[in-house]
Amino acid sequence: MRSAGWRSGGYCAAVLALGAFWWMRHVGLFAQTSYGWVVASIALACAMDVCVRRWQQRRPHSIFRVHVWIATTAATTTLVVYETGWGSLFAIGYAVGATQMLAQVPTFDWRLAYGWNIAAIAFGEVAIACGLAPSMIDTRLAHAIALTGGACLAIVLWILGTALSARARAEQRLESQANTDVLTGLWNRRAFTEALDYSCSCRRPLMLAFVDLDDFKSINDTFGHHLGDDVLVEVGRRLRQVVRGDDMAVRYGGDEFVLLVSEPPSGEALDPDVLADRIRLSVNAPYGPINPQRIRASVGVVLDLDGPRLAHDLLREADELMYER
Repeated sequence: MRSAGWRSGGYCAAVLALGAFWWMRHVGLFAQTSYGWVVASIALACAMDVCVRRWQQRRPHSIFRVHVWIATTAATTTLVVYETGWGSLFAIGYAVGATQMLAQVPTFDWRLAYGWNIAAIAFGEVAIACGLAPSMIDTRLAHAIALTGGACLAIVLWILGTALSARARAEQRLESQANTDVLTGLWNRRAFTEALDYSCSCRRPLMLAFVDLDDFKSINDTFGHHLGDDVLVEVGRRLRQVVRGDDMAVRYGGDEFVLLVSEPPSGEALDPDVLADRIRLSVNAPYGPINPQRIRASVGVVLDLDGPRLAHDLLREADELMYER
């Protein structure tokens, strides 16, 4: 919603700019440039913004595509504001473009946008100095205004970038807290349910392992609930070591854990028995604070190669296999 709002605001600003240009043309403030050319260039800028932005969204984490997007926005802004002869006075156009990018990409670095915009302004000023672009004011005054506008742009982007980054970090922190188990730091049931539903809807090959600690109540009764919590944290740490970074280790509730393992990127076969053995060997290893008693777990693993089943069916089958063992 936020990205769409900023884009809509930018397009509304372009429409308002057309109206302003039309008024300035009739009062004789920019007679050096054809009004039709201005309209065409603004339409071209909007079309390029849409196309490049959609292209960048296909790989939002690609640094190269982000650079192309920023450079394109800066270039089209330069074309529009400098062809009217008011380039140095329309530094606000760069602020609007950079603001849209900062709002659409929460992790966006304001310094990146500032660098490309300054390069675009410098190019426009060189075009004025060489007589390639019209100017409604004295050339030296235009350069001075461009320097001042660049400094103001840095201040604006620094404030805005800092505020948006702080907001993005706060949102990420809240989202992480909502999807993380407080005690163990593993994913919680809510995050797991969403991930499993998504994998089933996409028919992705996966393995689902249900892990239940054996005689955990006796650990609480013998050593106390504080040490029982330590055991849960230790089990969570061990389960993290069993799975890869892209897989999920989940505290499902109480002394129950779930592992969601996706298809290996190398194309290796998913083997439920291998995964179950790895889980048991890892969880059943000695744990000093409760010696000579050991942590033990029952494990049930279900394999789904083409995703025809529903999420709750996979959970039920894994739970039944665990109780059989």
